[in-house]
Amino acid sequence: MANGPKGCVGKQAASIAQPNRRPESTPSQRQWLDLIKLSNLPSMLCANTIAVWLRAFTSVAALALAGCAGLGSNACAPGLQRMVQAQLFFGRNIAGGGMVSDAEWRRFLDEEISPRYPGGFSVADIDGQYRNAGGGIVRERSKQLLVVGPGGDETKLNAIRDAYRRRFSQESVLLVEFPVCAAF
Repeated sequence: MANGPKGCVGKQAASIAQPNRRPESTPSQRQWLDLIKLSNLPSMLCANTIAVWLRAFTSVAALALAGCAGLGSNACAPGLQRMVQAQLFFGRNIAGGGMVSDAEWRRFLDEEISPRYPGGFSVADIDGQYRNAGGGIVRERSKQLLVVGPGGDETKLNAIRDAYRRRFSQESVLLVEFPVCAAF
């Protein structure tokens, strides 16, 4: 075995230290060595160098993960707390023709949403577009419901979605949830 740079021992170390000397190798290794000029590579295969690179990588990874730890439950600014914002999107076109009227929407709000969220919510009129099950593009007037709370409301949200789909012959009601920092 030939000795290469300090701390490097073995056939690969010898080829790095002495780039003109070819170690015994298989054809695929020879082709690889011909493509790469080993004289331009740092001696990264040395045991000491590998250990240094490994420690550096581990340190960087630990710092990155520590930074992500700040995104946990205490990541909110003072006075704010982690909550979940849920948005429901209700199309107003009724399958087979017609549209959910303002009076029908208010009745749905009073019967299905207000009892489940007596603490409050927001509703906005929006214009929506989606691709239906048949592949066609549908554009329609819609309502957006916004609820912010501690989370864990999937049962209530899904009950609202199911009630709207049944009552107004809807193909779907979109639900979007994401974490937020909020205070009431």
